[in-house]
Amino acid sequence: MWLDDPLPSLRETLAYARAQIPHYQGPDYAHELNDLRDLQRLPFVRPEVYAAAPERFAVPGGWPELITFSSSTTGAIGRPRWHLQREFDLYGEAVRSLLPARDGDGVTLVIHPYDQGAAQRPVGERRLLYTPFLVPWHYELILRLLRDGWRTPAGLLRIDHIDAFSPALRIFTTWLQQQGIDPGGFGVTGMSGYGSIQPQAWRRRLARSWGAEYQDIYGLSEVKHSEAFTCPVCGAYHFLRPIVPEVVDADTGAAITSGFGVLVLSELRPFTELQVLLRYWTDDIVEISGPCMISDLGFRFRGRRADSLALARPHAAPIYVGALQVGELVAELPDVAQTLYPWAAFAHDVGAPRFNLRRDGRAVIVTLELRYAPELFPERAAEVCAEARDHLLHAISGLADLVEAGLHELSVTACGPGSLTGPAKV
Repeated sequence: MWLDDPLPSLRETLAYARAQIPHYQGPDYAHELNDLRDLQRLPFVRPEVYAAAPERFAVPGGWPELITFSSSTTGAIGRPRWHLQREFDLYGEAVRSLLPARDGDGVTLVIHPYDQGAAQRPVGERRLLYTPFLVPWHYELILRLLRDGWRTPAGLLRIDHIDAFSPALRIFTTWLQQQGIDPGGFGVTGMSGYGSIQPQAWRRRLARSWGAEYQDIYGLSEVKHSEAFTCPVCGAYHFLRPIVPEVVDADTGAAITSGFGVLVLSELRPFTELQVLLRYWTDDIVEISGPCMISDLGFRFRGRRADSLALARPHAAPIYVGALQVGELVAELPDVAQTLYPWAAFAHDVGAPRFNLRRDGRAVIVTLELRYAPELFPERAAEVCAEARDHLLHAISGLADLVEAGLHELSVTACGPGSLTGPAKV
């Protein structure tokens, strides 16, 4: 949608970075980009290098008009991004020029993540309405906007889409139903969720409760315009924003076209100028999907590399058992306990599944925290572990072959409520 050929924009971005930004002024960035394969000659920007000195990736003397932060899903808050308002304005203009005009007076309600700093909004954008979501009066505010609309000098605007970090959608839906309010009566036709796991059971519930289509989004808050959307054709994620993606081998850094690898992203001018990230190593493990008519690159996010297990294979690249994929699979089992949100203690069954993923030699060990003590219902606990094991063997590419060949083992065990002090973060 954005760039049939990203090479000219990539060349311009590299030339700008070499001229303006200290990090890109060394010999490692002196290569010319004759085609997209030449991008592989540039070094990666590692997250820890950027976080340690973000000013080296910025134009000296430049002053940010907006600062945002990566969310806690990265493991710690503190990867800041510096922005100029014109970056968002140019992006908004590009969106309006590429997409067909939106019918009617509907607007998108953006429930902004409370841990990422100020919201990012193009000047004059009347189709986006931002609200926080943390304390009880925020819930009442969102309810009033959904019920009564947003009164503006241009007239009454109705909310027909909700864009929110995934837990907010689950918590707010639960709150509405506890108040005896049917979410399907608001006229919302679409919902987008992002930031952490959205279990399939909740995707189905959101669609049923609101009478709306649900769209899941992959993205990194520290990389501008890095959102990838689930494809209605193949179900994988595709990038439709001004970003250049690559998938590379996690060990060698070489480009790959199949299997598991690390996602690497490059930003483009003019949508990023004050700070620029070229070949940013996301450290996210993805699995490349088959070809699709929508995009050349389709991928499925499997989890952060630090939370994933690489399983060696003879004469082939390793496969990965990713924490996010494991979480999506075990979340389908109603016996598995879920994490409670202290700031929304009234909401139950809205948290991430509680499990642990680790290895012991050749063994992959998944420990499930159940809602009850396994000793009380030993037969049921055994059934849950067996069902989870079958799901994992069936869904994780290559795992069943490794287990059948005796190269690796898979063990699923259960423990009681509150037993896991460090469940996997998904």
